[in-house]
Amino acid sequence: MCRILVTDSSVFLKDAQETLKLGGPDDQNRFDQNGVIFYHTRLSIQGIGNVGKQPVIKNDIILLFNGEIYNKTYLEKKYFNSKKYECDTYLVFDLINKFGHKVIDDFEGMFSIVWKNKNLDHFFIARDVFGKKPLYIKNSISNWFLSSQYDWYNSTEPNSKIFKVFGFYPEPITAFDDVSVVPSGTVQKFTPGKKLETIYKL
Repeated sequence: MCRILVTDSSVFLKDAQETLKLGGPDDQNRFDQNGVIFYHTRLSIQGIGNVGKQPVIKNDIILLFNGEIYNKTYLEKKYFNSKKYECDTYLVFDLINKFGHKVIDDFEGMFSIVWKNKNLDHFFIARDVFGKKPLYIKNSISNWFLSSQYDWYNSTEPNSKIFKVFGFYPEPITAFDDVSVVPSGTVQKFTPGKKLETIYKL
């Protein structure tokens, strides 16, 4: 599939690059906007060459998508008069851009999505209802991230007591106190340094 990272820290990007590349060896792309880094590594399943390259940027919207939409043909027929899209990413972008976040209710598949209007300071985040595609968050005013993985992250706030009790880390808990999992089956509004706001449940 792919891996995504959105952060305000070039140090986090440097630390994460090699790990994220393991999940997306075919292509790596970076886009910077007002101090925010959008980074995507790609394993090509649909689309060849520049088709499916991320982040997708159009009409002031920046989008990163990780996953697969199983009912792509149904969505093309319902919303775009059977227009054929070369890859899931472009379809997801147009659906959200034209119909808003509630359209994600119609998605069948596994996914995590991050998108943002260039002119606003907040982001929107969505995960599939089963949480198949993880998305981790370190939320602070500065040095924050949204990432497909966090095993590259070095924290001074370990969460070892939880693992001793359960033998694993139940969502939204992770190995570190300052990292959590974005809730599955939701669309969240994220503003760095502020509490996540659930704006829709799938």
